[in-house]
Amino acid sequence: MFRQFVVREQDRDSFRFFWWNIGNTESELTEYGMTRHPFGARSSPGVAMYGLKLAGDDGEKEFGTEAADFVRDTFHVNDGLQSLETVNEAKLQIKNSTFLYVKAGLKLHS
Repeated sequence: MFRQFVVREQDRDSFRFFWWNIGNTESELTEYGMTRHPFGARSSPGVAMYGLKLAGDDGEKEFGTEAADFVRDTFHVNDGLQSLETVNEAKLQIKNSTFLYVKAGLKLHS
């Protein structure tokens, strides 16, 4: 989930790391900067949750309040859990939520 969110260019120094070329510890270190939020960074869950809530806000008009509320209120990082009255309601919820995610540039696995 975290890797779906881009690290802004001005913040990449915070996600900098060094690596030896071809794994050779005798070679000079090369500096890299993460372009996506990594698993394990303290900020990654917050970034992911903010992104999900923003996706819900942005997609509410097009995909409905139910789908937006599902994304905003029932997800924790990459886990969403909700009970609905009928199978058809659940199918519609999955469809609208998936499209909402796609519009936000995210991939939802159901």
